[in-house]
This record gives sequence, structure tokens and C-alpha cells, in this order.
Amino acid sequence: MHPVLFRIGSFALHTYGVFVAMAFLAAMGLALREARRVGEDADKILDLCFYMIIAAIVGSRILYVVIEWPTFLQDPVEIIRIWHGGLVFYGGFIAALITALWYMKKKGLSPWKTADILAPSVAFGQFVGRIGCFFAGC
Repeated sequence: MHPVLFRIGSFALHTYGVFVAMAFLAAMGLALREARRVGEDADKILDLCFYMIIAAIVGSRILYVVIEWPTFLQDPVEIIRIWHGGLVFYGGFIAALITALWYMKKKGLSPWKTADILAPSVAFGQFVGRIGCFFAGC
């Protein structure tokens, strides 16, 4: 385990955060490349990825708070302190999926074609993110 990459004074750069950020960026790049390859509007896919990332972070935190609610009753401000840990993959996946379906309907994107574009990106992003989990000791 190597949860902290480095420290400078009181600032610590955590391995998990770096790998999750790399996972999001790599997945977005892969999705954009695939969208261009199949002739889909890359700008719409980029916007979709942005909304899905925000939804994934919020959804993963919400599910964690729901699961660990007794902990948050004692200190409700802790709910917004995501840097203290506490994100659940399934909450993020569900929120991102709901957001993606809403966005695809709004922009007239084919759900199946968009899913084909995004599926490899989701799998690759999950792989890279899990390496961060390994370093954090999850």
C-alpha cells in the first residue's frame, strides 16, 4: 500500500485521487476517440462525459452517506468532506447512468450507439481507478 504519493508541508497528494483523475481523463479521451471513429458528434460526447463525471461523484457520495448515516448524524458537516474518503462505486454508476439517459434523450443521441462508444471507456476507467484503490488499501 502507498496511499500518499508525496507531502509538502500539510499538503498530501493521495494516490487514489490521482488514479481516479487519470481514470476519468483517460476514459474521456478514449470515448472521444471512439466517437470520432464512428462519426458521432465528439462535442456532445465530451459534454456527456462531463455531466456523467459530476453525477458519478455526487451519486457515489450520496450512497456512501446513506449507507453510513449513523456516522454522519454526529457530524453532518462531514457529508461534504469527500476528501476524507467515502465514495461508493454503485452510487456513482447509477447516478451517471440516469444522467446519461437524460442527456441522450435531451440531445437526441442513440442510447445504443452511445453505449457502444462509452462501454470500453467505463471499463478502462474502472480498471485505472481500481489501481488507485489498491494503493489506498481498499
